[in-house]
Amino acid sequence: MTSSDVVRSSLVEYYRMVQAELDERIEPLSTAQLWQKPYPYGNSIGNLILHLTGNLDYYIGAQPAGTGYVRNRN
Repeated sequence: MTSSDVVRSSLVEYYRMVQAELDERIEPLSTAQLWQKPYPYGNSIGNLILHLTGNLDYYIGAQPAGTGYVRNRN
């Protein structure tokens, strides 16, 4: 196994762990709680998760993990 393979498998393992942890933590929240802003100018938990998972899906999921994710964005 090359060092590149080790890095790839570690990133994939981390990606899967983040997915599982995120699902576990947001499961008890209602949709309203997920999208409620803490301040008028702040971001909701849902918005932050949307952006963070989009980055993870693209940079780790689609490339090293080979999930087939396609970023649909301008």
